[in-house]
Parts: sequence; C-alpha cells; structure tokens
Amino acid sequence: MPCDGGETASSGDASPRGGITARGVPRVGRSDECCQGAQPLNRRRVTPGTAPFYFRQSTCNTMDIRELREVLRKEKASPYPQSIGTSFYSDARKMLREMQEECRKTEDLELLSLKLKELENLRNLIKAIYETRENKIVNLALYTVRGGELELENLTGEEQEVLNRLVEVLREGRERVLRKEEREERDGVEFMTVRILRDLPQIVGADGRIYGEFRAEDVVTLPEPNARILVERGDAERVSVKELEGR
Repeated sequence: MPCDGGETASSGDASPRGGITARGVPRVGRSDECCQGAQPLNRRRVTPGTAPFYFRQSTCNTMDIRELREVLRKEKASPYPQSIGTSFYSDARKMLREMQEECRKTEDLELLSLKLKELENLRNLIKAIYETRENKIVNLALYTVRGGELELENLTGEEQEVLNRLVEVLREGRERVLRKEEREERDGVEFMTVRILRDLPQIVGADGRIYGEFRAEDVVTLPEPNARILVERGDAERVSVKELEGR
C-alpha cells in the first residue's frame, strides 16, 4: 500500500485490513518520515483515500491540523481577532464529523486508538482557538459599552452574534446599576431656594442635573451644595419661606 503518495512499505508491514500495521503507522505530526523504520520521504499532498486518515488532509479540503495549529499561534500572538474566514467553524464541524465517521468505520483497535487521539487533538485545537478569540470578543464588548465603536472586523457570523448579545446585556446592566445609583443620589439631595443677583451660566447640580442659565432676580431652587456656593460668592441670596409665601 502507498505510504506517502507512492512509496511502498515492505511486504512484512502489510496488514489484511487497511494496508498498514500499527507498527508501520506514521507518527502523527511528524513531517520527516512516513513509516517507522523507513527512510525519510519528501512530503507530497496525498489524494484522500490513499493513506490513513490521520496522515492525510481532511476530505473537506479546507483545513488540516497543521493549519489549525498555525491559526492558534497567530491568535495567541495578537490582541486582536485574526482573519479566519467566514466558514471557519462550519468547516471545523465538518472536519470533526469526517474524523468521527473514520473512527466509526475502523475495526483495528490499535489504529482506532490512534485515530481517537487525533480526534481529541482536533477538538482541543478548535476549542483553544475559540476560547482565545472569545477573550477578545469580551474585551471588544467592554470597549463598546464604555464608549468605543463597535468593531466586527475579522469576526465570523457566530462571533458577531455573540458580541452583539454581550454588548446588549452589558448595556442593560450598566443602565440598571449606574442610572439607579444616579437616581438614588438625586433623591438624597437637599435643596435650597435662592434669588440670583447677576446673570450666570449653566451649572451642574450635585444631583447630576444641569441648571441655568440664570438671569438677575430669578428665584430658583437648586441643590443645597450649589446654592450655598452661589450665596457665599455673592452671586445669590437665600430666599426665606415668608418671602416665597408673599410672592
């Protein structure tokens, strides 16, 4: 049986099923040799079906484990999501299904054990890629709700949906917590009524609201800290209750 697109193992290495024994199976991830005990061979693209599954490229012709390792390396090297194509996760799921089907059809126990390990490696790689990008998506969501522009560059459709939902939830949380805190602060502020003695610009009240502009002789009710400052500066005078009742 061809071992790497044309080289043939010795007749003693052939097996009745699959054309290669466990002893002659190429080591996963090795690029310098094909079969144990054989001379190093030049790697060539293998037509699907001519070599064990874990040694050839996936029949989906979109990615293989070496490419996935490179994707993971690039993701870990950058704080920003890298371009992986819009169909990355659907291609990954297809590759998993193909490997699962290969395992289901394999009867040789030693060969099945190797294929199952390769399947587990594939699952772990895909998970690591997603989790690395997931951290970046969370950071993008936080950046957006804190005033930044929503950035969808290099995100797949699935990731864009996750980002949009995160932004929505975070914004709702900020609204409930921070706006409630502001309302509670306003509810706890005491007010004072004063007469403005000269024209004044707008001011930000202790309750977070905007007051003004003011004209001389305006009678206004302001948060006490603000009103007291105006009185102390000579810009306003306090109005008594009797004066208010007489107006």
